[in-house]
Amino acid sequence: MTLRRGDRGSQVKQLQADLAAAGYPVGQIDGIFGRQTEAAVKSLQESQGLAVDGIVGPKTAAALAGLADADADADDALQHDEDESSSAVAGPDVPSVPTAFPGFFDNWGGELASRYREAFYLHEASGRRVQWKGRPTPVDLSLRTHICMHITAVEFGTAARKRRQWRERITAGQISEETLSRYDTGNGDVDATAERMALHERFWPVAYHWVGLRNGDVLFNNAPERYTYHGNRSNRFAIGVSAEAKLPARETGRTPQHTPVDDHFIETNRAMLRLAITTSRDAGAPLTHVTAHRCFSTKRTGDPGEAVWREVVLPVCADLDVTVDYDLVNGGRAIPIDWDPAARADWNGRPLH
Repeated sequence: MTLRRGDRGSQVKQLQADLAAAGYPVGQIDGIFGRQTEAAVKSLQESQGLAVDGIVGPKTAAALAGLADADADADDALQHDEDESSSAVAGPDVPSVPTAFPGFFDNWGGELASRYREAFYLHEASGRRVQWKGRPTPVDLSLRTHICMHITAVEFGTAARKRRQWRERITAGQISEETLSRYDTGNGDVDATAERMALHERFWPVAYHWVGLRNGDVLFNNAPERYTYHGNRSNRFAIGVSAEAKLPARETGRTPQHTPVDDHFIETNRAMLRLAITTSRDAGAPLTHVTAHRCFSTKRTGDPGEAVWREVVLPVCADLDVTVDYDLVNGGRAIPIDWDPAARADWNGRPLH
């Protein structure tokens, strides 16, 4: 049996389940061998010293089966220990920060944005369109000391006319094969590719520097030196990052209309935050601290919400030596104990005693 990108069916679905169980995230287990499944296969091959081609042949299948057998042996040993001692306690069922992720989409300097993205950066004083929104010169990266975490508070869709525009561009040969392969959902469906491009276009006028989308895509939406209106008074010193989600401020307020915070959501946004921090640091931004939009707005006190703060911000920032700035409040309210066990304020921003 050989499986590769574009294949579909029950064998692909089983492959996806086995990869996910072995710690190689594939996104949705849907029986479609797409970009994320191929990336997971490549990560497996690299970790096992195999040729990295993204194709599941006999050697790759055997390596994956060997991992499954090892996991089964470990489960048997754990069960034996639990039989021996009733004090054994299972660890929390929380996905780890991904060590391999299918990269990010350059949504400000890549082919699509550079050819089709309209300039929306206005210099406040003159009204002239300039490269840097709000000011005619880039932000000094040495001033970028904070990450400001957001949620979009809405779930994004696409308009039929926008999907049609992208389909027409694709069929007219206006998009390079390299970019088409990047946006292909794995089954050669032009409509699905056009919809994905239309979705990314929705974020061209959005001021965040990085965004994690519900479909698993990570957008590098604005360069770190761009001045953007993402977080009120944090704009001058913070990189704005956001998860596409509609979430309650506190999980006790969750309803069926809220975005599920499942493994797929957590892994996507951990990868997004990790990329935002590492690439910005590589560009010259210190990024020593993390804060939330809540701290700069009386209207967005639920931004980004308990789930994102606990499941995304705290684990990644601890791993990358980024400190929560509990004392920073400028026009909003402090990080609350409802989100963070180390916080120093209650929900209304009053200090804890």
